Amino acid sequence: MQKSSLHSRLLIIALAALNCFALLSCKDDIDTSDRYVFDKETVASYLSKHQDYSEYVKIIQGTKISKHTESTIYQLLSARGNYTCFAPSNEAIANYLDTLVVRGVISEPSWDAFTDPQKKDSIYQVIAYNSIIDTGDGDVNGSSIVYETSSFPSNPNEELSSPTLADRKLSVRFADNPDSIFVNNTALIDLKNHDIPVLNGMIHQVHGVIAPGNDGLAEVLKNFIDANRGGFIVTAKLVEACGLYDTLSKVKDEVYEELYETGKLNNLDKHPTEGSIGYLPKHRKYGFTLFAETDEFWSTELGKDAKEISVEDVKDYIVAKNIYPNAKNDNKYTSTENV
Repeated sequence: MQKSSLHSRLLIIALAALNCFALLSCKDDIDTSDRYVFDKETVASYLSKHQDYSEYVKIIQGTKISKHTESTIYQLLSARGNYTCFAPSNEAIANYLDTLVVRGVISEPSWDAFTDPQKKDSIYQVIAYNSIIDTGDGDVNGSSIVYETSSFPSNPNEELSSPTLADRKLSVRFADNPDSIFVNNTALIDLKNHDIPVLNGMIHQVHGVIAPGNDGLAEVLKNFIDANRGGFIVTAKLVEACGLYDTLSKVKDEVYEELYETGKLNNLDKHPTEGSIGYLPKHRKYGFTLFAETDEFWSTELGKDAKEISVEDVKDYIVAKNIYPNAKNDNKYTSTENV
């Protein structure tokens, strides 16, 4: 009886322990005090324990998840989830700072060289947001939780199916050596430090910062004028004269973004799913298509070097050709009635 009683007590203890474990595993938040019970690391804790990522850790600790919360990307990577992290080494970040010096953004390759704190925060966000994919419970096809190199698409420059925190998709390119994999053509995945499984995802060290260009159509056109570069410099002058740069600079509807993030997007009178269950997109993006005459066309038509062609030259040409007979011929170029 004594032996049987002991077995009963052990069984009760075991069941109680199992029940506690089941309750803990169903919690939405990870209890950080018990995180290392199973000798596992999160993305954040793994990066913190390796000196080669110290600069990247500083960046994700200083980057907020959104402007509506004080929580940081580091805290996000400490929580339960499925994150694929392309973590740049300290050397990669140092090289990126060198490129900012060349571009004239900062005077020396140091974070202390930023005179505008908002500009520094913006660079932090570019690095942090473009380095992390959050697949939640799976990717868009439900076929992968995190991205291992063995699951990367094999076609040249094919994109990973899930976007980064910056809402951009990353391309993958295999070099001649099958072990040489580039992300977005610039960030080489380390030959040894990749496919590192952690409690809440997968880590790949990269030898380059993933920072896709954020230039919109307006910025591209402005560059023709600022650099006095041929190609579409005449079109750029026309767009500038018509006052369209502000319009063509738009990427996302910022009012919509604010309402969505604050949960205030309730007025859907013109939404096609009004009154029914429907998908509400996270972003409302702008996209422009510009049918632009080349500088070669204008040089041929006007007999002048494109860099010397003025807005008035183009206006006089259109008036002479009577292309828009009902348009006004004046210098109020921002008017929609102007030629």
